[in-house]
Amino acid sequence: MQGCRLTSLPALLSGAATSADAEGEATARVAVQANASIAHQTPPARSMLSSIQQPIAWPGFGPARSPLPRTSKPAVRCRAAEMLVGVGSSVPETFLTNHDLEKLVQTSDEWIVSRTGIKKRHVLGKGETLVQHATASANRALEMAGISAKDIDLVLFATSSPDDVFGSACQVCTARRNARRGPQERGARTCILFGDGCGAVVVSTNPDPSAPGAILGMEMGSDGAGHRHLHCTFAGGGLKPMAEGDEASSRASYANIHMAGQDVFKFAVRTVPAVIDGALAKANLTKESVDWLVMHQANQRILDAAALRLGLPADRVVSNLAQYGNTSAASIPLALDEAVRGGLIKPGDKIAMAGFGAGLTWAGAIVRWG
Repeated sequence: MQGCRLTSLPALLSGAATSADAEGEATARVAVQANASIAHQTPPARSMLSSIQQPIAWPGFGPARSPLPRTSKPAVRCRAAEMLVGVGSSVPETFLTNHDLEKLVQTSDEWIVSRTGIKKRHVLGKGETLVQHATASANRALEMAGISAKDIDLVLFATSSPDDVFGSACQVCTARRNARRGPQERGARTCILFGDGCGAVVVSTNPDPSAPGAILGMEMGSDGAGHRHLHCTFAGGGLKPMAEGDEASSRASYANIHMAGQDVFKFAVRTVPAVIDGALAKANLTKESVDWLVMHQANQRILDAAALRLGLPADRVVSNLAQYGNTSAASIPLALDEAVRGGLIKPGDKIAMAGFGAGLTWAGAIVRWG
């Protein structure tokens, strides 16, 4: 046992945090600075890593020189099962109700509630940043876990709306934090859906080497043909760097989110049950063994339809969509945090999780809390 190895649940959903070796052991991959040392490398990867350690000769820059010293640490292999030990969230104090939006765009409270289930959404106020809420949510998750920030070995950070387009992870990593945030979208058609928020999950190794793991089964998929249904594309000209005059130095920007609502709805209702079925199969479990459904909070009608197809009663579906709207990448940990702190989800409960979104992409996992 080499101490706690912490990461975030959404990355586990994507399969990026752990891999299983031939003996079925969980291998934690710890990335340090810009380099990562991986315990199980394929032969091509080993060859590539080996070759870049040789002296490099660049044309016109003199004799060959050795590359900079490696700053990575050896991979840490955890010979114990993982546990979900902490969760936290943070949202801005400022919020917009549906009645507030009636003054900004052509819509109504009745229209929004009947089609989405959303009643209000939180939005960043003046002076608030992603990093502030990321830190707050991570602190709460660490406090629940009883773990100090200095004990974190791996930080995974996901957001579609960073404070800095180059990324805010380094600012969060400086404080050894982990969180994700949802976007604040201003498009007239989609602004009713989205809100700001952060969520964080702490994953650690179990001190009992014989204990079962928390990640029981996972499934994922993607379909690039569905990109046309949900995207947020670059609004600048493709030849901007070669342009003349003011256009070359004009500000870059992204278009408002485009979403074909009916197509995304049909995709989600079809895909979520299927991906959960796949995760259950890999976990050797049945639908009857699921205690809770915690999925991406995009639309109440999607939640209801997915639960119906899975045969789960409404009181076993975690939903906080009405109070927060769609917080994008933050929605699953935010919903999980409320359910755990509210006493709904208890240690040992089995949770079916599912996320879906742009790409189109989707993933599901069956996990055990605590």
